[in-house]
Amino acid sequence: MLKNINSIKINQKPIEDIKLDTVFEQYFKPLRSKNARLIFKIFIEHGQKVPITTLDIETKLLQIGLKLDKKEINGYLVSLLKAGLILKDKRRGKPAMIKYDEKYTFDLWKITDLGIEVADWIQKFADKGYLSKDEDIYVFLNHIIRLDKINRDLRIQKIKEEYAVIKCLETLSANNNMTNIDLKERLNFDLNEINEILLKYASHEPTKPAIFKVIPEKGLIHRFKKLFGRSNLYSFKLSEYGEMLAKKLEI
Repeated sequence: MLKNINSIKINQKPIEDIKLDTVFEQYFKPLRSKNARLIFKIFIEHGQKVPITTLDIETKLLQIGLKLDKKEINGYLVSLLKAGLILKDKRRGKPAMIKYDEKYTFDLWKITDLGIEVADWIQKFADKGYLSKDEDIYVFLNHIIRLDKINRDLRIQKIKEEYAVIKCLETLSANNNMTNIDLKERLNFDLNEINEILLKYASHEPTKPAIFKVIPEKGLIHRFKKLFGRSNLYSFKLSEYGEMLAKKLEI
């Protein structure tokens, strides 16, 4: 691991200490607070198109089970403002995210271009696997819906494939070997999906060992299946690598 790190060549100029201090002591400083991060996340998700109010923020925080009074919220807003991540509008206005019929108006806040850049950098850093993705489902879904349609469809398809592989691993680990028809009925998956997943991960590549193994069938059984139009019926079991994965995953 250390060897790999030491072999990395950095082509950029050395970062000046003063610039590094600015990044961590100004731009990132308020984000050390979890509550400030939650408020910043609201701006990322809702404050790019229209300014939002403290009441909008208070309402969104309540929806995730966090109750902060206006004084506390304003304190976090000021810290984000000083960092240059959000700005305060000169005007006052009404909430943009909730139904509001009262006459009272509130301070308006909006994320800055710098705030958007910081949010994008954090997201890219997380997507590369450097950060632990201990996200709740709402954060995950909000990230998905912000993707363009092509990337969103690819991400969703990848999630479905990962889920199918895990379920096949779990089921075959508990049942030694099964046919694709049995797996289809047990897992309630489409047969074509099951076949595609099992056959894809039954193939062996130098850097990607097979997870599943097709059990070869010969003689009378094979002819019997062909006779009754069941030539698409395969039997599978876990490969040695698949058994190791199942054991490590404790499934």
